[in-house]
Amino acid sequence: MPRDLTIEGASMDRTLVTLSDFSARDVVWNLHLKDLTIDCGNDGAFDLRREKASVYAENVRFVRFDAGHGGCHIFSFSSGGAVLCRACRFDGGYGRSPGNGSILRFCNVARFEDCIFERISYDIDGPACYARCLFRDCPAVPNLMERTLAGSSSDDVRLEDCRTEITIAGDRPGGSALRRDLKTLFPTFSEK
Repeated sequence: MPRDLTIEGASMDRTLVTLSDFSARDVVWNLHLKDLTIDCGNDGAFDLRREKASVYAENVRFVRFDAGHGGCHIFSFSSGGAVLCRACRFDGGYGRSPGNGSILRFCNVARFEDCIFERISYDIDGPACYARCLFRDCPAVPNLMERTLAGSSSDDVRLEDCRTEITIAGDRPGGSALRRDLKTLFPTFSEK
């Protein structure tokens, strides 16, 4: 693994990269993702069990991480890791089990700035700071925001100027209401 590696696309609407269960035998010092969409392939994107990692993503959309099984975490670092995401999108609804995926597991620290989280049924994870983020159709987040504002949250999550938005009818939207087709974003996409 190179000490510094950048993967840059043309834009999140023009470049689709399949990155499922990325792993490395060495420390991932500086992995920079920019201007692309990452298809997690109904799994997690980064499953680093041996080494620590540092991942920086800007203008990246993550899709098909919501498969509903234990390994569908976008960032999973068994040995520890750090994540910084700016102006990224975490779009649920494209996976096998719409809405049933997670962002973080075993991460030492994470920060999300100006990101959009959409159609995720699970609680957001920590330790993390979410700054100026929008949580659209994420039914667990409003309760977490209330607990955090009331000072009664034991979650290791910090929310700064974040907001929620519900666009899907119903108290707790289910899988079929969350389902989307990746071909609407990338018409030539075919699942292998």
